[in-house]
Amino acid sequence: MSLRVITDVNEFDKVRADWDCFVARTGTNWYLLSGFVRTRMIHSRKQGRIPLAVLRLTEGSVVGVCAFEIRIRYGLRFAKFLLPAEYSPDFLVAPRHRQSFVEATLELLLERMRCQAVTLVLPKGSPQETAPITACARKRLRTTVMDVDKHSILVVDGTWREFESRRGSNFRNHFKKIEAKLIQTGPWRTPQERANSPESVTKITTIESHSWKHRARRDQKLDIAALDPTLLAYTTFRGSEPTETLCPQAWFLEIGATPVAYVIVVEINGVACLAKTSYDDRFRNLYPGEYIQNVAIKSLFDGGRVSRIDFMTFLRYHGRWTSLHEKREALRISHDGFARAHMGAMFERVSHARRFGVKLLPDLFKA
Repeated sequence: MSLRVITDVNEFDKVRADWDCFVARTGTNWYLLSGFVRTRMIHSRKQGRIPLAVLRLTEGSVVGVCAFEIRIRYGLRFAKFLLPAEYSPDFLVAPRHRQSFVEATLELLLERMRCQAVTLVLPKGSPQETAPITACARKRLRTTVMDVDKHSILVVDGTWREFESRRGSNFRNHFKKIEAKLIQTGPWRTPQERANSPESVTKITTIESHSWKHRARRDQKLDIAALDPTLLAYTTFRGSEPTETLCPQAWFLEIGATPVAYVIVVEINGVACLAKTSYDDRFRNLYPGEYIQNVAIKSLFDGGRVSRIDFMTFLRYHGRWTSLHEKREALRISHDGFARAHMGAMFERVSHARRFGVKLLPDLFKA
């Protein structure tokens, strides 16, 4: 059994097919597919960090994967999952290799990569939740656990008509009123397309250029990278052969020839994530964002392939569909003496800055 560690995107490309076969067979987290991990590795390098794609191999077969990045601050190294917390990053590993894979990864980060601290933001109830704590107790490492955020969840149980009935008349009337307003504006439709098609990219760019996000950035070039860099992962998704059918899908609300709102949905092994959504601010009185999300959710119910819809974040308007949510928690792992080394490095930085008249950055005291 071996651990393969990859920091170079070109080397990662050589294992993408094996990586994706394992994720598509085992996982429910779309963001661990290689196309998304690859995009984040490139972004991490541009930010001056060290990305790590880690594979656990036994007899040449992949039995576990995870992805981290290492940041260097004040001469100290900090590791965390490569994917942002809202994507519910985790270790993905076959059950019988769980403990050994987690322990081997922590040893890699804390010993071989010389990290002073590792932060794991795990979904509450993750099968891997207890593995790092067990490993830390064995190696006498310090651990701190805290809740960090939560995300809305909708359980797909029954038909769409049954779901509407459970939500009550206010739910149905809300969307009927939106449809009545749409009819008054003229012809409208809600097509579904692949998120990475040229037509979808054009529509998404048009919507984003009129969204609230762009109000304060009128001077920026009107492309997706400038408007919302995180959209690149969906609109440029290039799956390897095993994952081509898992391409993100986009639903659009169009009034006449004008795209007004969109939602991007990614789906894998019975779990659908409402990944990105936005709307043209000029049509906000129509609640276009809510409406197109409802169209996508209805389609997911009707499709019969998913048992769970993850909104990824926790926002008040999610209460339109669900009151369920799940927490995420952060587990920080560090060596004895980490706090003393951290404070010492910061005070040395402060002393150096004062000596040479350097203005301190606002995030100086953030790890």
